[in-house]
Amino acid sequence: MISGIDIPQLFDYKSAAQVLHLSHYTLRRWVSEGRICHTKLGGRIFFTRDQLIRIIASRAVEPVAGSQ
Repeated sequence: MISGIDIPQLFDYKSAAQVLHLSHYTLRRWVSEGRICHTKLGGRIFFTRDQLIRIIASRAVEPVAGSQ
């Protein structure tokens, strides 16, 4: 935290892809297709921890009632 401002950790394509267990090519395609949120700084694409958590949560599959 800098002067009361919480600065989020930023992940580049490579590190975000590792967290998400995807290839960085897939992650780049998803960004270009507008399928996932991201942060753009100085012409580069980054992902915050919260954005990665939302991506993971949005991909969750709920169990079907009655199946085991």
